Amino acid sequence: NQEHGLLPSSQWRDHVKWTIYSDPISDHEKLWGNSRLDHAQMRNISWIDDIRPLKLLKQELKAYLQDAETVYTREIRGFPKEKITSPDPLLRSLRMVKISEEIEKIREAIRVTKVAHDHIRTIMKPWMYEYEIEAEIARIFRAHHMTEAYPSIVASGTNACTLHYTRHDRKFEAWNLVLVDAGAEYEGYAADITRVFSVWEISLRQKEVYDSVLTVKQYAESTIRPWVKKIEYEKIVRERMNVELEKLWLIPKNTSWKELEVLSRKYYPHSTSHFLGLDVHDTGDRDEVFEAGMVITCEPGIYIPEEGIGIRLEDDILITESG
Repeated sequence: NQEHGLLPSSQWRDHVKWTIYSDPISDHEKLWGNSRLDHAQMRNISWIDDIRPLKLLKQELKAYLQDAETVYTREIRGFPKEKITSPDPLLRSLRMVKISEEIEKIREAIRVTKVAHDHIRTIMKPWMYEYEIEAEIARIFRAHHMTEAYPSIVASGTNACTLHYTRHDRKFEAWNLVLVDAGAEYEGYAADITRVFSVWEISLRQKEVYDSVLTVKQYAESTIRPWVKKIEYEKIVRERMNVELEKLWLIPKNTSWKELEVLSRKYYPHSTSHFLGLDVHDTGDRDEVFEAGMVITCEPGIYIPEEGIGIRLEDDILITESG
């Protein structure tokens, strides 16, 4: 939330000299816990020595841009609108295809997220509360100098049928399954992983549903590759899910197309994948075509409130040239 500006103040050959515009943090701000960086911290982080008062930014920005043919921004008050172009399409494409440094940050977030999931598997037992698992996840993330990419979901029994459940006030019971959807954030980049744990023993019906979700997940992962349209991918995965829903007697055989659509959405109400990066639900929509360097989730799920069963399995997938 820090107010500052950044401009290349001069350029020669392949080198750019940058200037930061930011007011120094006052003693009053320090006293009351303001988290703004001071100038020394800015220099240490950015290696930029030229730091000027924020009030100079507007006039120096206009002078810097006066000979520009196109300026990528949303608005500069007093600047000719015909020279302004929205940066959103450019930034969107840059965010969707990750460079190696971004991929490594996501991998590190995933690594710590897996540490948390592996840990809670060893401590989960009947009569614990959902919030105890939530607290353990947060503790592990912070022990690795990370934060939560989004509010963790720890949902036992029927609570797992609420997709974004966050109350976390229910006590586990012996025959409960517990859905844990949690992801760490590392240097701005998110992980998003979901696992389902049994508190004590798993029933035959619970195992059937779990196996169906796992089957669909493995099928979905096998279809992810460059040049596949996301909308077509979602369609074929849902068709595969409908086969499993029929096996589970959730969709009757010989169901009409209209009723099939209703029942499919009832027990599998969300899409299989979303894009992942600086946001857990990152930029990118259903009409995108998959490209190498994109990172998406794969998270099929089946939710049966009348049986108290909600199962979702989720991993994060890097799309490469080979799939």
